[in-house]
Amino acid sequence: MKLNFIINYLKTNNLNLSVCESITGGKLGSVFVKKKNASKIFFGGFITYQNIAKLKILKLQEYNLQKFGVVSKEFSEIMAVNTKQILDTNIVIALTGNAGPKCLENKAKGLVYVTILINKKIFRKKFIFNSFFSRKKIINLTVKKTIKYFFDILKKN
Repeated sequence: MKLNFIINYLKTNNLNLSVCESITGGKLGSVFVKKKNASKIFFGGFITYQNIAKLKILKLQEYNLQKFGVVSKEFSEIMAVNTKQILDTNIVIALTGNAGPKCLENKAKGLVYVTILINKKIFRKKFIFNSFFSRKKIINLTVKKTIKYFFDILKKN
C-alpha cells in the first residue's frame, strides 16, 4: 500500500528516485523494482557496502569517513548529496548503519541512519533496533521503516 502510493506519487509529480545503500545491501532498491511502474520512477542506485566503495563510487573524502564515521547522520547525508550529484535524480534515499554482529566504530548493533534528499530539502531519521535482532531482521526493518518514513514525508507535502 505505502509503496504503491510512493510510486504513484512520484509518477504523478514526474519525480525520479535513486538509492545509496550500505547497510541494506540493495534490498531497498529491490523492493522498488519488484513493483509495477517502478521503471517510471526508479532510476537506480549504488550499493556501497565497504568503505573503499563509498570512497571510490561516491567520491567521498577519507577525511569525512575519519571525522564522522560511516555510521553517522553526517555520513548518511554526504552519501545522499553525492549520489544526487552523480545520478542527478530528484530524490535520493541513503542508508547506513550497523546490522552487526557487533559494535562498529563504537556504535551499537541496530543503529541506522537514513537521509532522504528531495530536491534540496533534507530529511533525516535515526532508527535504533534491538541489538538482539538478527542481521536479517535489522535489514528488513530498516527497509520497512524507511519506506514508511518516505511515505509519511510525501503525505505531508
